[in-house]
Amino acid sequence: METIPSRRFRSGALRAVSRLQGGKLGAGAPRKGDDMPAFVLPDHAGRLVALQDVLSHGPAAITFARGHWCPYCRIAVSALADAADDLNAIGAQIVAIVPNRQEFAAELKEDAHAPFPILSDVDNGYALGLGLVFWVGEEMQRHMLQRDVNPASRQ
Repeated sequence: METIPSRRFRSGALRAVSRLQGGKLGAGAPRKGDDMPAFVLPDHAGRLVALQDVLSHGPAAITFARGHWCPYCRIAVSALADAADDLNAIGAQIVAIVPNRQEFAAELKEDAHAPFPILSDVDNGYALGLGLVFWVGEEMQRHMLQRDVNPASRQ
C-alpha cells in the first residue's frame, strides 16, 4: 500500500472535505472541555476499555480516525504518537478510536508506533452517536476500491 496519497485521491478527498464543511458533521459532538458520553470499546488487543477507566488516570484527548487504510489517518495517529510523551509528562493521555476490526486497529497501532490504545468502534455506533459518521460518496468509494481498500472487509 502506498504511503503518500495519489493526486486523484487527494483531489477526491478535498472534494469530500468541502462537501462535509457545508454540512453539519460533528455539530452535536462534545467540544473541548465538554464531557464525552461514556463508552466501553475493545482495544487493539481485545481488552475492553471504558471511558471512566481512561479518565481515572487523568485528562484524555480522544481522537477518531477512519482506519489504518487511510493515509491521512496514519499520518495523524503517527503525529499523536510523537506527542504522547509530552502529554504523558503533564498527566494527560491519548486514545484513538477507529471503525476497524481489532486486527486492523492493532496494525495501525504498530505502524504508527502508538504508545496509546487504539479502540475498535466496529459498527461506528459510538461515532454515530456523536454525529461523526458520514457517507464517503461514490467518488471516494471508487478511489478506495482502486487502491485495494474495501472498508467493508476491515470494519
